[in-house]
Amino acid sequence: MALSIIKDLTIKELNNEVINFSGGVYDIQGASNDYKDISKFKNDPLFGKVTLVNDVGVYKMPNSKTELQISGYDDNLEELLNFNLIEGRYPKNDSEIAIQDWVLEQFPISYKIGDKIKLEYSSTYMSKNGMNIFKDEREFILVGKVSFTRDELIAKNKGVACITNEFARKILGEINVQTLAYATNSNRYSLDDLFIAIGMIDEYRNINVRNNMGKYFLGGTIRLVTVTFQILFIVIAIVAGIVIYNIFNIMVTERIKEFGIYRALGASSNKIKIIVVLEGIMVGIVFIPIGILIGTFFVNIIVIGLRNSSNNLLNLFNAPLNGIIQSFLIGILAIIIGCYFPAKKASKISPIEAIVSNNNLELKGHMLKEGLNPKKSIRRKLNFEGNMAYLNLVRNKRRFITTVISFNIIIVLLFTVNYLIGTINPINDFKKSFNSDFILNSYSTNGKDGITEKTIKDIENMGNLYIDKKVKLKVVAWKFHRIQ
Repeated sequence: MALSIIKDLTIKELNNEVINFSGGVYDIQGASNDYKDISKFKNDPLFGKVTLVNDVGVYKMPNSKTELQISGYDDNLEELLNFNLIEGRYPKNDSEIAIQDWVLEQFPISYKIGDKIKLEYSSTYMSKNGMNIFKDEREFILVGKVSFTRDELIAKNKGVACITNEFARKILGEINVQTLAYATNSNRYSLDDLFIAIGMIDEYRNINVRNNMGKYFLGGTIRLVTVTFQILFIVIAIVAGIVIYNIFNIMVTERIKEFGIYRALGASSNKIKIIVVLEGIMVGIVFIPIGILIGTFFVNIIVIGLRNSSNNLLNLFNAPLNGIIQSFLIGILAIIIGCYFPAKKASKISPIEAIVSNNNLELKGHMLKEGLNPKKSIRRKLNFEGNMAYLNLVRNKRRFITTVISFNIIIVLLFTVNYLIGTINPINDFKKSFNSDFILNSYSTNGKDGITEKTIKDIENMGNLYIDKKVKLKVVAWKFHRIQ
């Protein structure tokens, strides 16, 4: 259960990284200044879902480096792009706008849902006369606050604002500024073949198409992680099965005398095997779900603590369905095997031999004598209880070996699960390896710029800080000249 929960969380984290890096779950992105050609993506069977984005203009906030990209979006923007509605709603009518939350905080006036915002924006476009600038000023009604994450974008000071695509086309008229198309593969072709097919269509030759780099590269990582966890699950499932087998093997061995009484009362060998297996299944049906609940509860407590997540009671019992099914099946199969083979062995013993045996411990007279009268010097130093403990071990070496193996397997399982849980939050591992609060780096080619000795002294004089290590780096600058 621990492994299935960790696998599920790891895959979700990787998927979130892909979405946050590339800004969505799309497979390809097309860019063109010809709206008519790129809008044909919507009806093309090569693609699954498609959403269009019309760049209208950029608003530059006064006395700030913050910029706001105003664009027209389709209604299905959340299906392909990493948008989340924080408050209000998305635009449905003309003059309605939804703005990214952090940009709204940069305005000198605190705007609320329903307020009017006057924005002056501009953009460049290509015409027959060359590059031109489109300028416009409009009053919008704020209808929503949104969040949008796309880490691959270099400009971190530019936010986004959403208007409807229909209103964007009304504003632009016949002007064709950049239009972006985000599309998923219809799975008729592989992604590589899809690029070839797009290149063979005349209408798409002027469209710049690229794949979702985050999904392309991290997708392979997700597949590798999935295979790795599947291998780990098989290994740990075998180990867990051995532990359960050993437990039931010992339980059946303890009841050899009881099986002899059943045989003496007329029970056949097959009936004894059926009784033992049914007992094991009944125990499994009751206690395996309890074990799954307890395991899920404690693993989620650790996971929630590492991730600083919400400690909602329902989250503590949240587990993937496939993990529950696999854990239950492994437990039941291990119980059946752990009951059947010892019971089969016990059913072959004659009734008299089973009744008079001491739990089939193979107790021998010379072993008892050796246990009570040890010859080894180390054994002589032990007291009576110590010698009896040794005697109980050698009476049945198979049980002793089984018990030791079970304990070792459980310890290995605990270490494995503990390591896997620790890998859920890589930030904590980074903090442990990061032996300072922050690092200042400066690269200088003339010895005057960057961090100087005076700068270091000023930092030390600030208080509550001390320099742990100073590393001076010599940077070699290479100048390249174009050959005439």
